Amino acid sequence: MAARRLDPKRLERSVGQRVGDLRREQLLTQAELAEKLGCTPRYVAQIEAGRNLTLHTLARLAHVLGVTPADLFVPPASVQRRPRGRPIKDAS
Repeated sequence: MAARRLDPKRLERSVGQRVGDLRREQLLTQAELAEKLGCTPRYVAQIEAGRNLTLHTLARLAHVLGVTPADLFVPPASVQRRPRGRPIKDAS
């Protein structure tokens, strides 16, 4: 079985979306998360957009959000998976 090729940009977006989901679950604003991280709200917005993700940032985020770093790689709930193929037309 061949391994599926991993798209780094897609992974970054997924992790960023997951961070946003976790932040919202904890009822935090981007500004509040930024304060806990010691950064700017703009930086948090960049993280949630899948930019500026480093191992150091991921470790800090996991600590502040009370999760393991591995939890940040769980597919985000905010991503709706669409079924493959064409939509089935309603027969009515």
